[in-house]
Amino acid sequence: MCAIAMANQGYCGQCLHKKPAFDYSHSSFSYAAPIDTWLQRLKSKRHTEWAHKLASLMMLRQPHDLDKVDAFTFVPSTRWSLMKRGYNPAELIARELGKALDKPVIAQLATRSHSREQKDLNRHQRISNVGLHFHPTRKTLNGEHIMLIDDVMTTGSTAHSMALIIKKAGASQVGIWCLARTPKH
Repeated sequence: MCAIAMANQGYCGQCLHKKPAFDYSHSSFSYAAPIDTWLQRLKSKRHTEWAHKLASLMMLRQPHDLDKVDAFTFVPSTRWSLMKRGYNPAELIARELGKALDKPVIAQLATRSHSREQKDLNRHQRISNVGLHFHPTRKTLNGEHIMLIDDVMTTGSTAHSMALIIKKAGASQVGIWCLARTPKH
């Protein structure tokens, strides 16, 4: 469910304990070399051409039943991150995937207020941090099956918070497709 690599399909212990708001998730890769280096080129070095390259790699390991997905959306960046970087990496990847798969990309289903960087926090702090900083917009859906695109999933707390918002907006089903999943330690 949370895209943790498991020998058999099913739920990990955390998902059994507290079921996430998203219906399923898929990670194309593990967050390890060389994927981590390539993603940092997109995120930190402002090499936006890597969005196309990473989306192309995701296409090689895509989720099943993408034909049932109505539209893609993406995890929003904070205004501060957008000002600093100039773009949202998850949005660039989502738009590349949308183009390749002929799926619409719905923007602004949620906004994100400034918060501490998730990458600097432990699991408990990430879960507490993320729920307070995603906010719904007035955009509504009509029972669509939405695929949320993100670059990296660590705890699943961002995906959970976004899925709650997307479902409240009217989605019937929310899947998560991330480039990479951090390995469980």
